[in-house]
Amino acid sequence: MTGTAAPRVIHTAQALVDEVVEIPGLPERGANAVAMSRTRYAASAVNVLLAAARSGAACVHAGSVGTGPNGDLVRETLAAEGVAVSSPPVPDADTGTCLVLLEPSAERTFITVQGAERRITVASLATARPAPGDVVCVSGYSMFGATRDPLVAWLGQLPVDALVVVDPGAPFAELDDATLDACLRRTGVWTGNADEADDLA
Repeated sequence: MTGTAAPRVIHTAQALVDEVVEIPGLPERGANAVAMSRTRYAASAVNVLLAAARSGAACVHAGSVGTGPNGDLVRETLAAEGVAVSSPPVPDADTGTCLVLLEPSAERTFITVQGAERRITVASLATARPAPGDVVCVSGYSMFGATRDPLVAWLGQLPVDALVVVDPGAPFAELDDATLDACLRRTGVWTGNADEADDLA
């Protein structure tokens, strides 16, 4: 008796390393704040993949991961939860970081340093081998810069029965019409909040 493989969760977005620094408050411009703590962990697309894996899904990260301490942390974190990284390591760049300034009110301020996670190609994404029924996760932040064109081209090659889930993020409504149309044509599930939906409408 033969059967088809269970659908997988394939994430295409950036896996970054968060550097979370707790501070009593943002300093004035040019001033100094003394951190209360500092934590470093793999985040962004990693968060979604870990949640899906812990819920019992087979998961694949199709985004690019660098070589260096940040890329190693991303791979180790995913491997510990049984999440595969399909794309080959980027040989000459490390994965980027996101500096998160965390205030006691839980307000967060972000500074992102981009790296190897932005070096995707149609070929690197295709290593995930999407099949009908797979859930393909896309971030609106991937629709900008170097990741836009390869991601849009790859989305156009997906099996018709693959389900594309889009997490738009605040900048999504600012996309040019051609990119918006290409992405929305393949979107099966929209996870944006009310403000993001209003901005797009």
